[in-house]
Amino acid sequence: KILFIGRNNAGKTALIHRAKGRLSRYHHPDHEPQLHEVIFGKQSCLAFEQDFNNPTRTKFAETDAEGLVFVVDASGDERFDEARDRFYEVLLLELLGHAINVPVLILANKSEHIQAAPEIELYFHLKVSQLVEMGNAKGAWNVKMFMCSAEWGTGYQEVFAWLGDRL
Repeated sequence: KILFIGRNNAGKTALIHRAKGRLSRYHHPDHEPQLHEVIFGKQSCLAFEQDFNNPTRTKFAETDAEGLVFVVDASGDERFDEARDRFYEVLLLELLGHAINVPVLILANKSEHIQAAPEIELYFHLKVSQLVEMGNAKGAWNVKMFMCSAEWGTGYQEVFAWLGDRL
């Protein structure tokens, strides 16, 4: 299983639909966790999708997940700090000490938008280099950030191949 987390409207469902070979233009916000069967690289997996601001959110350890995908809206700069703080909370409280060498993907979705932040800005705001160092020091996770667009269908193939190679 792969746990997909992120704020509402970040594009979690759209990316999962892309992985399934489908495109759906609009998705209603999911208030309950959703389970999807998808293929990442050569691996068939269950994608467990949920909004990390949901107070009834299932914790990483409860899902038996083997990987974590954090989806952030690259065009929503007013929410970067909040998204980063919640993501760090998930990593530090739920993953650190409970898992070893978990692949952790940060997907900056909606990169096609004119107001989307450049990759270097997102890397800075999300403090990706700190996550990489922390994960390496603890042997807890392997972090990689990708820019992608579920709407345009760009970048996600490389993402899912990277994830599939690490499962």
